Amino acid sequence: MAPVRAWRQALRGHRGLALLLVAHVALATLLALHVLGAQGLLVAAALVALVLLLPPDVALRRTPIVFVIAWLALVGGEAWLRAHPTQVGGGGGGNPALAGLYADLYHYNALGLRGREVPREPGAGTFRILAIGDSFTLGQGLGEDDTWPARLERLLAEGRAGAGPPGADAHPEVLNAGRAGNDAWASADFLRETGLSLHPRLVILQFYVNDVQRRSAAADEPALAQLLTSLRAPLRSSYVLFWLRDQLHARPDLEDWLAAVANGVERGSPAWRDFSAALADCAAQLRAADVPLLVVLFPHPGPPRDTVARVHAAVTESCRRSGLRVLDLQADLATVPVGEQALSEMDQHGSAAYNAAAARAIADELAAAGLLPE
Repeated sequence: MAPVRAWRQALRGHRGLALLLVAHVALATLLALHVLGAQGLLVAAALVALVLLLPPDVALRRTPIVFVIAWLALVGGEAWLRAHPTQVGGGGGGNPALAGLYADLYHYNALGLRGREVPREPGAGTFRILAIGDSFTLGQGLGEDDTWPARLERLLAEGRAGAGPPGADAHPEVLNAGRAGNDAWASADFLRETGLSLHPRLVILQFYVNDVQRRSAAADEPALAQLLTSLRAPLRSSYVLFWLRDQLHARPDLEDWLAAVANGVERGSPAWRDFSAALADCAAQLRAADVPLLVVLFPHPGPPRDTVARVHAAVTESCRRSGLRVLDLQADLATVPVGEQALSEMDQHGSAAYNAAAARAIADELAAAGLLPE
């Protein structure tokens, strides 16, 4: 009990330092949780234990200098990485440096779509195709002309890749409604709020494996977990914290993550049921509007993966049971050399070659399915 009494006396005698110490430990705990996840609790507990084992007067006297050194190091690291953004780390997903590197790359029209200005209603003789999806449709890290929707439009206009020339009264127009972070529910909401008002004659819905992650998961979290999530939100824009996660291998390993997604799909997890409901919502809206839908499955760039094939097989079967036409791009994209499929080591989204192969395969599928005008 003597250490407890000593700490009580010290805290009463040094209230300002005590508040600084508490703030320091609280901030350190939050950063440890953000960087290390659940393991951060162990780091936080060790930090608290270390503080409590020190004599109270010593711990309190050293608090200001430790606080200053620790936070100056973080600020200095943040400044250096912002000046050298390519050193932040790889993976693409959630990397805050990419937003800065790509800041001038994307241009959106008045309708919120990537690309040139187009009227809400297509002009006479226009065959409008609406491409909906996530960053693979947006074309993360790519120039406008290298995205698969832009390439598809050119292929259809030129009558290449087996698509056949369009009719004289059917000029092809492919609208890029891709958004980074979109999931199946976001696509359903977009169709309802905006997509159908653009009067498409065909909709292409792009799928990537993270679409089967549950949108409503956050609502099911305990209140404390939701609070921590909201507190961590501003930290996601920090270059130095992302770098630390990358260096400590604290971010989910790609292969482990893909395996977890595949296992969840095969178990019929809530995430899979949520995705299926969202896909059914998209299909119902388009069926009511008498607009054909093609679901296109985009694999993760790189070598063929059994986990991706398992997810794609489940989505394909679900689409076919619902009467939806589906195109799995795994075989078509395997024609692109593995080393040329990803944009870069820093960003694992599809390269220009990856998008070109996807556009050719989609053009061929549209022609084979009779979804293009005569």
